[in-house]
Amino acid sequence: MQTTHGSVPIEACSNLSPDQVESGFFLACQCYPTSDITVRLPERHLQPQPAVITGKDLLSPTLLAIRLAPRLPLQYRPGQHILLWRNATDSSRYCLLSQPEQDSELLIHVERRVGGTFSRWLFDEAACGTQVTLSELAGQCHYQPDRDDKPTILFGSGVGIGAAMAITRDTLLHNPSSILVTLLHADTESPETFYLRHNDLPESLLQTITLQAPIEKIDELLAERRFQNAQIKLIGQSDSVLTLEHTLKKRRYPDTQLVTQPFAPILPD
Repeated sequence: MQTTHGSVPIEACSNLSPDQVESGFFLACQCYPTSDITVRLPERHLQPQPAVITGKDLLSPTLLAIRLAPRLPLQYRPGQHILLWRNATDSSRYCLLSQPEQDSELLIHVERRVGGTFSRWLFDEAACGTQVTLSELAGQCHYQPDRDDKPTILFGSGVGIGAAMAITRDTLLHNPSSILVTLLHADTESPETFYLRHNDLPESLLQTITLQAPIEKIDELLAERRFQNAQIKLIGQSDSVLTLEHTLKKRRYPDTQLVTQPFAPILPD
């Protein structure tokens, strides 16, 4: 089965892959919950299918936009992620930023990092016309009409800033009256100016955070009447997202109102 809220004991995830665990899968026969959880039958994962790179745009020296044309249409929501394969053994996971109702192609952002062999391949070798394979559509940090009826605080860190903006657009497309604020976070400097310069979101919804402790901004918002009992979505840079999640859980913020999607760090070869 698959969890949509809450956590299951690690024993219920034995022999599952890291991607399956990250997506909330667990073995029902092994699960003895220690706290409230919400579960469902598993989403049908995307069957592997070919795609072609149709566009490459260098947004900054370390940020690349890639457009992909899959052979078959995908049913997805901005903020979900896929595995992108360049061959049978080498893959990397990326967040979808395109809007399915408006875009015929898929859009991902790729960050160049030291030791990131896959990102180096996309930056330096892959070209328009290069064939790749897509698989394993997953992720819960996106707009969900059956659940997103509460005020929302959306936190995007690092390359997750683009994902947070995509989720914001998707939320407003489906529910223009949403009570929503999007926090854009970078540890040492302002978020990429590209994100702030090339967007069509109301400025009132965006707040840039350069604080080392973004929990202070979230505390400030939760103190406002309009954000009482808000759901909080955290997406992006792993250390920022996991630290913030840990702090909120220590404060006993309800699991049912917290959705996190940390991007896996790129490890050196």
